[in-house]
Amino acid sequence: MIKSAVAIQYDDEELTGNIKIVLKNIPEITIVDNSNCEKIVLGECGRKIRWLSNKIIQDFPEEKHIGLIFKTSEELILHWFAVLDAGKEPLIMQYPTKKQSMIYWHNSVSHTISSSNIQGVICEAGIKSLGIEKLVKTIFFEEEILEADTSCDEIINGTFIQLSSGTTGFRKGMKFTFKELYSYIQNYNEIMDMKETDCIVSWLPLYHDMGFIACFTMPIFLGVKLVLIDPIVWVTNRSILFKTIADYKGTLCFMPNFGFEVMSKENLDIPITTMRKWVSGGEPVKKDTMVRFCEHLGANLQSISVVYGFAETIMAISQSNGIKSHEKDGRDVVSCGAIIPGTFIKIIDNQIFAKSGYSIQCYLDQISIVDEEGYIATGDIGFMENGELYVEGRKHDIMIQAGQKFMLNEMDTILAQVAPEWAGRGVCLAKDDEGTGTQTLLILLERADIIDSEQYRELASRLSQSLPVEHFELYFVPDQFLTKTSSGKINRKKTYEDFQKFKNWENFNKSIELHMHDEIKRHFQGIPFDLPIAEALDSLGLIILDSIVKKGDIKINKSMTLNEVVEVCMQKNRNQVPLRSDARKVISLVSMMDFSFVLRLTEEDMKFISNAVGMQVEFEHVCMPPAPIVAHDLIFCDFFLCRNYDERYSYYYECVQKIKGASLLLLDDHAEFAVGGAGTFPVMDTKFNRSPVSDYVVYRWQKYAKNHHLLPVGDVVHGSSLSPAMHLDAIKKITDYLNVPIFKVAVCEKYKQHTADWEYKDYKYNFNVIYEGKPDYSNHDKIVAALCDFINQNKHRIKTKDVVSVNNSPDYNDLWHFCSYAVNPLFIEQVINRFNSFIIHGFPCSLHYLQKKLTEQGKKFCFVPALNASGGFDPALEANYECVLQTGSWGTPKTSLPVLSLMLAGGPLFANLPPDFKIDQKILDFSFIALPEDIKNYLNNK
Repeated sequence: MIKSAVAIQYDDEELTGNIKIVLKNIPEITIVDNSNCEKIVLGECGRKIRWLSNKIIQDFPEEKHIGLIFKTSEELILHWFAVLDAGKEPLIMQYPTKKQSMIYWHNSVSHTISSSNIQGVICEAGIKSLGIEKLVKTIFFEEEILEADTSCDEIINGTFIQLSSGTTGFRKGMKFTFKELYSYIQNYNEIMDMKETDCIVSWLPLYHDMGFIACFTMPIFLGVKLVLIDPIVWVTNRSILFKTIADYKGTLCFMPNFGFEVMSKENLDIPITTMRKWVSGGEPVKKDTMVRFCEHLGANLQSISVVYGFAETIMAISQSNGIKSHEKDGRDVVSCGAIIPGTFIKIIDNQIFAKSGYSIQCYLDQISIVDEEGYIATGDIGFMENGELYVEGRKHDIMIQAGQKFMLNEMDTILAQVAPEWAGRGVCLAKDDEGTGTQTLLILLERADIIDSEQYRELASRLSQSLPVEHFELYFVPDQFLTKTSSGKINRKKTYEDFQKFKNWENFNKSIELHMHDEIKRHFQGIPFDLPIAEALDSLGLIILDSIVKKGDIKINKSMTLNEVVEVCMQKNRNQVPLRSDARKVISLVSMMDFSFVLRLTEEDMKFISNAVGMQVEFEHVCMPPAPIVAHDLIFCDFFLCRNYDERYSYYYECVQKIKGASLLLLDDHAEFAVGGAGTFPVMDTKFNRSPVSDYVVYRWQKYAKNHHLLPVGDVVHGSSLSPAMHLDAIKKITDYLNVPIFKVAVCEKYKQHTADWEYKDYKYNFNVIYEGKPDYSNHDKIVAALCDFINQNKHRIKTKDVVSVNNSPDYNDLWHFCSYAVNPLFIEQVINRFNSFIIHGFPCSLHYLQKKLTEQGKKFCFVPALNASGGFDPALEANYECVLQTGSWGTPKTSLPVLSLMLAGGPLFANLPPDFKIDQKILDFSFIALPEDIKNYLNNK
């Protein structure tokens, strides 16, 4: 029986076996962050818990399963006890993190709500924008916790919900009672030997089994002192763990292997002398990591315990005392120790099965998960040796290539050793290869520069010398491509699904032959390309090569070298027959230049260019933001959009695709540096989260932004934060990424030092911010001639386009330059508060906050994108509205209504204002335009 003043087991006849928690006997819980600490004395919080409990009963009278989404905080802990006090069953759910995909988080939470029958959720107010209220009845808690007239002093026979780990898929709900938890703690503590003199220090999230059980409920039941750090705080300041252990004299700490790895590199300013046990679990433990960690701390390796956990048995199945390894099949496997009392395992075909007196029979979906003996498949493989359990890895973390098994976690280790500079940003996956009927090792590595061919070749060569497989595929992918679980582990299943989506998206409407030579180069890293393939490749390699070339109906023989095979594939592509016999090849010119300022081509120009270059030319202007944003858009559309594409993206995606489809791009320094330095620009979020500041951006009428109020704009940047070097670097990235030449026109004296090597230079404009005078087109013919010369010089690089009908007229059906700003929130609020109905002269995509606020306040508004033939509005329409707000369209309307321009629409900022409407002088001093960072600060302090 547990010896604790907190968790008490009844022994009288009527209540025998029942468990009660006595709140006044729970030691003080401390929550530490970067600047202060929060102390929770639950014995003094009984009235607060009862007040919350009463509120929960009022808000959720019939609902039983209640989810909680908070950071590690007093609010979370008090709500957890309050749900129990209300006679309901709490589940601590995953709090979203910046590094996690918002789509994945939303889908995961949605799955939890449906599969676990969560009937109500109480959330921290800070996640209001994530739309959880659309999934389930939701209360956003943003008030002070008051005190009730009565107090919650004890909780009897509570029942709670926790989730499985989710490493191989979405997490599933499980229900446990206090009685089952009591039995588990009684057994596990025979191994842990936690005492009231101990102090647990933990940064683990409470929505994971190790954090929730080992670092929350177990110490509470045992009356052990508890000091918690929110995981988001730890991620941003990892040294806080060592400082907190030293400050609070910590004795016990639980972490996954990666936690020990990163802490082995953290500065140790204060000696750690009070710790008696470090416990590693949640992922495979690396002996080298533990050795480094202990050497860094000057600790004994015996102070490390390895726990093998399985949430379906509440938490621990086995635990070691110290680090011990056993060699199997040439690999060192770390021992997870002896099976804890009360738990039983069996191993069938290397797969581990487990059961205990408190293990579940089914998840909350009521589907049985046990076999005829009551055992549950853990999904892990391992073996017993001398009474100790050795876990080799996940059943699904195995690659079988040509009958030989390889552990993917060991491949991960080799990748980390070969490329330590990208630790935690790479993953090894098993790719099913239909062509060979076996699996291929697929390596994905996150990099800022995904087109560094020299780095790619160098790393591929190093890997080929270190990996135990001869054939693998290596891909550089952009930052945040890999999907991680909420505990920070890479989710192989989801990442592989995303990779497949990316490949299907990449190959959409592309010819097979186009990629054969690239596929060969990718498959045979480190293999000599100048030897006959009979000498260079093994039998599996020959099968792989044959499966690739068969896609293009290419015949090869074993005397050919890989270089020769690649050349045959490339020749096949060059000789490829057009999709239609009547198709014609053209050079597609796509311009991002400011045609109101630099150059506007005519049909005569098109004929001249076509004659000069000896091929038909098409031209289209696309209004795009500056190069740093375009470079990001290209990566976003190629690697991430496939995860979330629908009709909302149609305008945006069409514009980006036109850039991708260009034979040659054109840009100028005014659009790039001047307009690009004065505007505010949206940045798509690869996690598909929308930032509140994005609702304050006004756009004119460029096609690119038509649906931006519906898209995941994760950040908004002002052009002043984009240095000239960033612009130039992005232009080079676009050229390299698309393998498309860019014709650059420089006409602004202000940027002369940055454009000295551009293709055309005539520095005739001198201005401060944006040129607002009359444009000078006197150099028109010179620019056209320079463009012809550039095309002729780069014909070897220019990719032609197959069209059935050539468009000889230049297409200028888009705005001349990208026009967007962020609007001062104070000004918007003043306008909304003064008037009750609005004609919005613009599009729904512009200043989305306005329509959201008006809808929230029940104020009438309508959108009028264009003025009528008289330059005004329909008189009947005017009669029903009080004010005109210009948020994007051009021209000053003829109207008697008050007009406020938020888009510099070619006229005065204000017209017809009523005498009692005074614009705040501070707003006039700084205009209606605001910097995104100022808006962010305003929203944070609001």
